[in-house]
Amino acid sequence: GLELLSYIRDRFDSKVIIMTGYDSDETRSDAYRRGAHYYFQKPVDIPELLKQVSLAGIPVNKSWLHP
Repeated sequence: GLELLSYIRDRFDSKVIIMTGYDSDETRSDAYRRGAHYYFQKPVDIPELLKQVSLAGIPVNKSWLHP
């Protein structure tokens, strides 16, 4: 995951949101150091995910909150 984050950040002007089931302070710090826009531990809070997606510049459809 962190290797992919580095690959994307080194080659593209993109914001990356990390989602993991194996959280640790070291991994979280490393993700932010490598340029992660935001870091979630699963299970993901969907409203917070959509907020971070929006802050990353991707339009969010509010109907995604209530399917």
